[in-house]
Amino acid sequence: MTSYDLRARFYDVDMGANNSGADIGFYTSQARSASGSVLELGCGTGRITLPIVQAGCQVLGLDSSTAMLDQLRGKAATFLTVEERSRLHLVQADMRAFRFDRHFALVLCSYAAFNYLIGTDDQAACLECVRAHLKPGSGGLFLVDNFVPHYDLLCRPDGERIFDYRRSLGDGRFLERHKSIVKDLTAQVNVVTRYYRVLAGDGTELETLTTVDRIRYCFRYELEHLLERHGFQVEAVFVDFQGAPYRYDAQMMVFAARVRRA
Repeated sequence: MTSYDLRARFYDVDMGANNSGADIGFYTSQARSASGSVLELGCGTGRITLPIVQAGCQVLGLDSSTAMLDQLRGKAATFLTVEERSRLHLVQADMRAFRFDRHFALVLCSYAAFNYLIGTDDQAACLECVRAHLKPGSGGLFLVDNFVPHYDLLCRPDGERIFDYRRSLGDGRFLERHKSIVKDLTAQVNVVTRYYRVLAGDGTELETLTTVDRIRYCFRYELEHLLERHGFQVEAVFVDFQGAPYRYDAQMMVFAARVRRA
């Protein structure tokens, strides 16, 4: 069972709510412009998936977590029309090893899902799968975003327990989260332990949960060279989902790439 299986039931209040949502309009616009269907890697509970489907696109959502996909199915049943649901297909699979008998006009890997690929072999396997499923020539676009590593965070003491937030679950209960990070600076891997408490309205502790994730951060030129080494031509690197050029103090960096012509 993955950490995402454990927190899927409150993901939207937890990690999903940490995103401003600026990426939704960007990815939806890109999907509308694509001449063909969309493959989303790490689709999760559908934060981006559902708006893309509602925009009229055919979407195949892939995620390794069964529980996250179950949440997405429940939301699709509630928020999508019958016609919209016919354009959404969900598959439980690993982004390092998937195979479909079709090509896609757009493959997207959003909200730093690529950072969960720890080893260079994992990264390579994912990129090979993406390249094999993009429309040949210039017809297919790959969009992948990553967190920008910040040196002030990398220099913080290991194991420091940090309070993140306390948020309403909407039913009278609250979700509280702390985290600690242990860093392997040589491997560029952060081990992030998240400590959750579910609280009653009066503060009584109802449940505790701890998850552990290993996240590999990438620097701008590292990821650009990785894409190029695996057969992609990087067309643009920008931030803030508004097309602004890359800068070191941004929160996210977005790469737009196509399969390089022979």
